[in-house]
Amino acid sequence: MKKTLIVMMAWFFVSVSGFASSEFDKVQQLGLTHGNLLLGAKFVDSGDFVPEREAWPGTRRYRRNSLVVAVEARTQRIIALFEEYPALSPEDLKKLVGTLVARFGEPTFEAHDRMLFWYFTSKGKVSSEEFERLRESGKVPELLAVAKFYCNQNIIDFADKKRRDDKAKAYFTVYSPALIKRFVRIETIHKQKIN
Repeated sequence: MKKTLIVMMAWFFVSVSGFASSEFDKVQQLGLTHGNLLLGAKFVDSGDFVPEREAWPGTRRYRRNSLVVAVEARTQRIIALFEEYPALSPEDLKKLVGTLVARFGEPTFEAHDRMLFWYFTSKGKVSSEEFERLRESGKVPELLAVAKFYCNQNIIDFADKKRRDDKAKAYFTVYSPALIKRFVRIETIHKQKIN
């Protein structure tokens, strides 16, 4: 009985590790970078990141100025990147949005004139046309990654302003729902056991 339990535990660990590794590899193959870091790849600290508190059990966070990296603790592979922009001028906003579009292509969709979203599946970025077709048919694509830009101002109106002293707050994040889902589920299970 004890030997069977050990074999089952070993099989489970290998199965889960293999699953996680293949999911990370799929995300990494999308080539989504921010701050010279690749989503899904192993995080290698260049010495200028400061460790922060854990976001979910099994994860670690690191910060370099306004850039935050979330990694799986066991493998040190990147599951999310987040950057805050607390005071963008209209020109800064225009440049930043231009850089994101150059890097990720046209957004999959925009919302409320303040948010831009890029959706990625194993086949690459979901185009706005494909997204509309899916939405009309009631289907939801299986997302490997999402990139999101949020601004507290109307993006187009603010970018067209001429006054340089006007400031907007914004953030950009790129993450893998497929990878994060595992940690959120772990946290939920953990909380249920405590209660």
